[in-house]
Amino acid sequence: MNGLCRVGPRALEPVVTNAGKDLPPTMSDQDKTPTPESAQPEAPQSAPEPAGKPHPSQHLECLLNELRASLDKDGLSAYKRWGLCLFHNYEDAEAEAQREAMGFEPKDALDFYNRGCLLASRNDFAGAAKAFAGAAKLDAKLAEAQYNYALALELAGQMSDARKAWAQYAEQFADREDVAEVRDHITSLA
Repeated sequence: MNGLCRVGPRALEPVVTNAGKDLPPTMSDQDKTPTPESAQPEAPQSAPEPAGKPHPSQHLECLLNELRASLDKDGLSAYKRWGLCLFHNYEDAEAEAQREAMGFEPKDALDFYNRGCLLASRNDFAGAAKAFAGAAKLDAKLAEAQYNYALALELAGQMSDARKAWAQYAEQFADREDVAEVRDHITSLA
């Protein structure tokens, strides 16, 4: 998805000029002493912000909320209006849920891992185990995928496969600090 635009909160903030307001008093070039306030030109008064208009720092969240409401009302056709720029500002779980709703299949280890987390959050532990297995297959160094694969198998009630997955984790990632705890856990499953 590298070719798509990414809109960050800074990109959506309007440019605001101070127009002399709240600036320190000007200094005289000759004596470097502050010039009295009355000698400064009067700054133009800016119009008050309209009621209900979000603060610029809240602008992105407001846009995301509008997109969510549009998705709820119009389904995936809302993306015809909104495009995918805002999609890339979702939190991981929400973005993965949208990918799933649009029918996007995982293509790399991170996609499979995120899909596994989403399925686990829905208590679909068998589905999560498959997704974590896909992540671990594509990236053998992704310890979290192997760990969560074993945990998802256990939570799905597949105890024999879970014990094997835990043992594989303990062997493959023997240098991690949680391995002693995992080995104790394997013993408790027997």
